[in-house]
Amino acid sequence: MRPSWPPSRPPSAQRLTCATDVWEELTTAAQSLGALADVAAERVRGLASAPGPSRGTDPDELERRAETAAAEEAELADAIETARSAPSGGHL
Repeated sequence: MRPSWPPSRPPSAQRLTCATDVWEELTTAAQSLGALADVAAERVRGLASAPGPSRGTDPDELERRAETAAAEEAELADAIETARSAPSGGHL
């Protein structure tokens, strides 16, 4: 019987090649996960230092301010009308 050419690799060499391939794949995956963890940590730091969303003024408070301003406006309008119609002749 003739020997095959090229000679087949011994099983230990095949296992070593397979283990090396797996090691390289795992190393690549670990590097990718490390980079992902770095990006996630950077985002967490960025979000922690960012100001919170602006809540603005309470709508009920705005309504109270508007009512107060309307009442003051009405009082001023009455005062202007009274001053214009006064016989003293005062002009605004």
